[in-house]
Amino acid sequence: MTIATFDYDETRVCDTCHTNDSIHYNLFIMHGTAYFMDDPDCAAWCERCEQECSLIDVNDIEEEERES
Repeated sequence: MTIATFDYDETRVCDTCHTNDSIHYNLFIMHGTAYFMDDPDCAAWCERCEQECSLIDVNDIEEEERES
């Protein structure tokens, strides 16, 4: 048995609701490789927004808010 693990950047949030507590990461493993890849059809799903989402860096959001 092979155990696969992955790391994710906890500063990345949903581009709509700006949270990451309800993000589902859609990943898959190709047999014989030891890494995860984003699902090309839908890399992340936000349960709060009930839609596919892009992930953005929370630091970028804070910077935009300071400039406003």
